[in-house]
Amino acid sequence: MGTFRVPIDVGDFEGRRFVHVDALVDTGATYTWIPRDVLEPLDIRSDEKCPFVLAAGRQVEYDIAWVRLRMDGRTQPTLAVFGDPGTEAFLGAFTLEGFRLAPDPVNRRLISVPALLKSAGQSRHVACDPAGARRGGTPSRNPQEPLSRRDDR
Repeated sequence: MGTFRVPIDVGDFEGRRFVHVDALVDTGATYTWIPRDVLEPLDIRSDEKCPFVLAAGRQVEYDIAWVRLRMDGRTQPTLAVFGDPGTEAFLGAFTLEGFRLAPDPVNRRLISVPALLKSAGQSRHVACDPAGARRGGTPSRNPQEPLSRRDDR
């Protein structure tokens, strides 16, 4: 799979202050990695230490915290790892699934996907509507439509 980057804004949990970074899309990582030197100026402090297994099999611990992430006009909380200073930010699977996004590696973009619910052998697709159709907003369109082409937000 090819790699690509997306623009994101990282903010404190209350959403008062944000900073822009470009993040590599990394579905092999559980959580989003944001360099410590990006998080600390936003007064984001570690909630706990979490164990991680690196690709080579070695186990390490990193600080994690809840942050606000903004992508394509949507803002929501996600867990972020305090990455080493000066390293590249990347989006992990937890964040991508929380935003209901999946990589389109051919076109190097993120696309909207429906949430999945599986129960007792049944599979149901649930299309969440961030535009708020039940509240008078415009209903969602095809979830495979690229985010950059959606005009219902």
